[in-house]
Amino acid sequence: MESCEKEVIINGQRPTWADIDLDALAANFHQVRSRVAPGVKVMAMVKANAYGHGATECGRRLAAEGADWFGVASPEEGITLRQAGITQPILCLGGFWDRQAGACVQYDLVPVVYRLDMIEALDAAAGAAGVVRDVHVKVDTGMGRLGVRDEAVREFAEKLKSFKNIHVDGVMTHFASADEAESVSFTSKQITRYREAAN
Repeated sequence: MESCEKEVIINGQRPTWADIDLDALAANFHQVRSRVAPGVKVMAMVKANAYGHGATECGRRLAAEGADWFGVASPEEGITLRQAGITQPILCLGGFWDRQAGACVQYDLVPVVYRLDMIEALDAAAGAAGVVRDVHVKVDTGMGRLGVRDEAVREFAEKLKSFKNIHVDGVMTHFASADEAESVSFTSKQITRYREAAN
C-alpha cells in the first residue's frame, strides 16, 4: 500500500479500479440475446480495452457465451483479441492506416472503410496473401465524422466493384444522438439517408 500511495503522489492520480463480475457480464449478454429475434447476430463492443474493464477477460467470456462478433476501435485492439484466442469476426470501427492493411489481413480483421486509399491498401495486402477480406462500408449520414458522404455512396460502390480481393459484408452509419429525445427529428433524417445509401 505504501508504494501505491507514493505512486499516487508522484503521478497525481487516484487509485481507482473496477471489479468486473464476469458472471454478471454473461447474464447481461444473455439478456440482450433474449431480446433480439432468432438469427440476429449480437456484437460485443470491447473497444478501448472494453471501456477500461479488460478486453481480454471480457472478450473471452463473451466469446464463450456466444457473442457472434466483437467490435473494437483499431487493428491493435483486434490483434489483442486474436492473440487471446478470440475466433469470431472482429469489426475495427475506426478503420486502419495504410501500413496496417497487412495486419488486418493477417489477423482476419474486418475493417470499416470509407476512403478509396483504404480499399486499395487492403486489396493489395489481401491479394499478396491470396485471400479475399471482408469490409464494412461506413456512410456519413450527418454526424460529420468518418464515412462516405451519403451523396457519394453510389460512386464509391461502383469503384468498389473493381477490387477483386475485397468483399463488402456490411454497410453501417453512426447515429449522432439517437439516445436524446430532442434529437428524434435529426435521427429520423439519418435513418432515411442511411436507407437510401444502403439501397
